[in-house]
Amino acid sequence: MMKVEVTIISKERIKLSSLTLHHLKPYKLTLLDQVTPATSLSDTLNIFYPFSGNIKDNLFIHEFDTGVPFLEARVNCSMSEFLKHLETDSLSLFVPYHAFCKETNTTIGRMAIQLNLFDCGGIAIGLSCSHKVAVATTASIFLHSWAAILGLPLLPEPKPDVCAVTCWLRFFNDIDFGWGKPFWVGIMGKVGPAFRNLIIFSETPWGDGTEAWVTLEEKEMAILENDPEFLACASLNPSISISL
Repeated sequence: MMKVEVTIISKERIKLSSLTLHHLKPYKLTLLDQVTPATSLSDTLNIFYPFSGNIKDNLFIHEFDTGVPFLEARVNCSMSEFLKHLETDSLSLFVPYHAFCKETNTTIGRMAIQLNLFDCGGIAIGLSCSHKVAVATTASIFLHSWAAILGLPLLPEPKPDVCAVTCWLRFFNDIDFGWGKPFWVGIMGKVGPAFRNLIIFSETPWGDGTEAWVTLEEKEMAILENDPEFLACASLNPSISISL
């Protein structure tokens, strides 16, 4: 099994590019919280200046010129190899501090960043931060701001194809109002956009198979209805005959 090794090749502290923006006023903590990345990170810290300071008596953050530890590391494999043989325990090698570690050293920084360089040229950014200055939402905003200042185009909002699948087997076929159980249960008629990309499984009238009620866009439905593999195991819109 491949052993992942992450070697730190450089360490530095990135400070605010302009300390005069905030006049060095202490930042009070709330009761609940008691392709030049280094340069762009420095500019980003002008906005998120509490990340660059030290906590005083667990009450407020000051000394904003302390800076944020910034580490560069090399990984002894390609990113594809790492992901193919992923071991979650090794993820701790990609961040500056271990998760949920005790803050025994007040100088380690409220936030630290590790830039991990794979052999293939891929990059993984590891972020460690104190919950006293940031929650997940704050960290997300910080990283988006850093990317924007760096000048890299942000990825467009993904528009994934979603298909809902639900099973209604034995939901309604056993209901008896006194004149016997239903011979067949219809699921839906003509549907609108709310039922797009939906598959509902129900029982056949004879109990020897499964009906699949499928709603798709016209283009996708035409492909499905002409797919040989699908047609080999399914009958499209079968008729229902009742023996009286």
